[in-house]
Amino acid sequence: MNCRNVEDCLTEYSKVSGLKHVTYNNLKKAREDKPFSFEGDLKDIEEAFTFYLHQNGYTRVKAQSKSFFIVPSRDIRYIPTTLYSGESPAEIPKNYDYITVSIELKNKLLGTQITRNLRPFMSRYGRIIINEGPGIITFQEIGVNVHRVLKLVEKIDKPFSEKEKKEFLKKKKHDEQMQIKRLKYSKHKKS
Repeated sequence: MNCRNVEDCLTEYSKVSGLKHVTYNNLKKAREDKPFSFEGDLKDIEEAFTFYLHQNGYTRVKAQSKSFFIVPSRDIRYIPTTLYSGESPAEIPKNYDYITVSIELKNKLLGTQITRNLRPFMSRYGRIIINEGPGIITFQEIGVNVHRVLKLVEKIDKPFSEKEKKEFLKKKKHDEQMQIKRLKYSKHKKS
């Protein structure tokens, strides 16, 4: 399967896969001098197609069982994506579609640190947030990167011993007090 631009690829992939793809607006033309070829079985072709969309600034969002919206990647934060559980990574597709994943942490105290430390490993439009109460991290990211992020969380998210927990809480309290002092000092300095 060969195509010259995004619209061609969308038409060809829809024929091969039997899936319906709906666009919100006209797709920009990819460079005509960079044609793209898809080869292999349907799974390989799907990964190549989602990669091609990703490289051209687009992504797919599942609408129904056999239909997808094609949207600009920069708009993904405004669009609900398929939700997966981090506890079952085998179900998470390994393609370049954006998806949402939720993980419950074993060590709920590390939630803020984990989310802060994972941001550099996220793609350009990937997002990550923490719900500190229950210790749940939710992130929206491309499927191929989700697996890497889950492995990083697994390595970082280890329970504390009682001694480590006390030290962590003591340091956290100290950091909060220093932040309050900095705020007071900056307020005092302005007046």
